[in-house]
Amino acid sequence: MSARRLAVIAGRGQLPPTLIRAAGPGFAEIRAYALDAATPDLGVPTERAALSQLPELFAAIKAFGATHVVLAGAIDLPRTARTGLARALGGSGHETGDVPLSNLAARIGALTGATLVSIPDIAPQLVVTAGVLAGPALSADDEARGQAALVAALGVGALDLGQSVVLADFRPIAAEDAGGTDALLRRVAQLQAAGQGGTPLTFAKAKKRQQPTFVDLPVIGPETIAGCVAAGVTLIALEAGTTLIVDRDAVLRAADAADIRLWGGHV
Repeated sequence: MSARRLAVIAGRGQLPPTLIRAAGPGFAEIRAYALDAATPDLGVPTERAALSQLPELFAAIKAFGATHVVLAGAIDLPRTARTGLARALGGSGHETGDVPLSNLAARIGALTGATLVSIPDIAPQLVVTAGVLAGPALSADDEARGQAALVAALGVGALDLGQSVVLADFRPIAAEDAGGTDALLRRVAQLQAAGQGGTPLTFAKAKKRQQPTFVDLPVIGPETIAGCVAAGVTLIALEAGTTLIVDRDAVLRAADAADIRLWGGHV
């Protein structure tokens, strides 16, 4: 059997280094292709890459001899860049939202000779499991609010806005947009400070159904817990099986310390 070699197409944030550490034992060699100049030290040989130079990126992955390819981390694509990427991948250029990235994921295997894998495939320990992960036990009302919040998050995803939503009791009060999760939680904190939010607050994340599991899975980390604390969130509902946790030990400790219920559910 040939040695397993993993190529990581790395975007922003702490997910790429977390993934590399988690997946490392399963591969003889790992090489990263960083799409962002601010990518942190990944602990493996790293080459700079750009989505505007796809032939060069695919050639580099093929030259490395990758047997597997994974996408990890946030990728920011302005509208013009999304249009260019869509056309480069054989689309019309009119595709919206994350469709170009999904198309990129679908073609990576054919263009590199490697098997495209999702993060859950190679690092299942990063994936949220069903049940209470941290904080106090859930009441029946808590679980009902968490389930309602996950359904609302799916609705936000169906509009291609984002993956997150905040509910006051069973009423959605804010949804993630292009500003991201941190901006969402700051808006909620402002609403609460102005007396316009409500209680109890539930924050939820769920995967967009129109996206494959190879790209842009929902992620939380310690900064998400900090944002929830500042906003007054008491329950975090995460879709089990698709949501990822970066720095799990720190996340669980922070949720416990803040008495925030961290729960994984199916929707």
